[in-house]
Amino acid sequence: MKRAQTSSPSPDAAAASPKPPVTPPKKKTKSPMSPMSPKGTNSPSSASVPASPSSNGTWTPASRAEFMDRIIAAGYRAVDLDALADEMGFNKKQLVNQLTPGRQGSLRDKAVKAVSAEQGR
Repeated sequence: MKRAQTSSPSPDAAAASPKPPVTPPKKKTKSPMSPMSPKGTNSPSSASVPASPSSNGTWTPASRAEFMDRIIAAGYRAVDLDALADEMGFNKKQLVNQLTPGRQGSLRDKAVKAVSAEQGR
């Protein structure tokens, strides 16, 4: 049984027109959720101020508080709490308690309140 002849590119034709390298598609990353928002919602909280296209936005006490809370949440996820607790002489649970959102009197609570109370800076 004979194969039908197909036209295949000759080696000279392939060398004459090199193809650009193929870049693998980038994986989509989810935007970080606000620690204060309910699970599954990526919408900004009502405390954020929408910026108009003509302005860069205004820092309000609520926007400063949300910014500080998100920065603390990002740092909390990025740090090795076991190593930090050993280094500082605390146990991991003590650090977690100080970084938990909504815990009255915690370092996180005090930092967010201090930033939202700043005026005129």
